[in-house]
Amino acid sequence: MTNVIHFPRRPDQRFIEIDGGVIRSATKTTRVGTVDLPYEAGTFRFFVTLIEADGSEICLWEGGDYEEAIWEAETFRRPLSITAEVLDRVAGWPQ
Repeated sequence: MTNVIHFPRRPDQRFIEIDGGVIRSATKTTRVGTVDLPYEAGTFRFFVTLIEADGSEICLWEGGDYEEAIWEAETFRRPLSITAEVLDRVAGWPQ
């Protein structure tokens, strides 16, 4: 038995999804090295991600406000020529 939820794939088209989760640890890497970002740990963050037809992903936006995540996801649709509706995997989660 598993607690993994399998969401339907849309292999024939690109789409944007909203997802979220609690940051367990965070680091920042620059040309001079990597540093921990302890102030990020424990915060709930939202992610707006473009999923390409081949399954590759790129994060378009990250932030702490759900309403802003929705706005950003919808805003990205037009310039990226995305016709599919945004897949909101966060809807209904306790905020």
